[in-house]
Amino acid sequence: MTGIRLKAVSFALLILPPQLFAGESISMYLYSRVSCSGTARISDICRLDGPGDWTAEIAALELPEKLYEDGLVDSSEIVSLLKDSGFDRHVDIYGSSVRFESTTPHNRAGDKDPQIVLVDRDHTVRIVYRRNGISVELKGKALNSGKAGDEIEVRSGKRIIRAVVTGNDVVEILM
Repeated sequence: MTGIRLKAVSFALLILPPQLFAGESISMYLYSRVSCSGTARISDICRLDGPGDWTAEIAALELPEKLYEDGLVDSSEIVSLLKDSGFDRHVDIYGSSVRFESTTPHNRAGDKDPQIVLVDRDHTVRIVYRRNGISVELKGKALNSGKAGDEIEVRSGKRIIRAVVTGNDVVEILM
């Protein structure tokens, strides 16, 4: 009986890829939400664990803009990107998607002109407050219009807050 078990284990070792036993697989842990300006790369949306040369190869891959234009990058899109890039090693992806926000100024038509108004007066805005690695978001109403980098006032409940325009209908609290 012992001999059969050993043969079965030996047989399994021949069938399964060697990287599973050598610890040479790559794990990709997707972040829940990211903000990125400029060129986005895989390293911006996840943490990678695995052999250094393989993780460096994946981390450097640029995300095409069409991949995140809907505001989400899901794991199936990442798998397709890896395959299209010729990466043939096994990658375990943990997480289903990344909520992606490009902080590169765009107008509502997709124009990248930073002089375009990104927040219109009386529109609902997303108010973001970041401190010590923690991000808190709430909804508010813009009391002024503004372009990227402009300081405007927004109302949240009964409070009026000064904030900087960082994206389409997105402002960040000044502190």
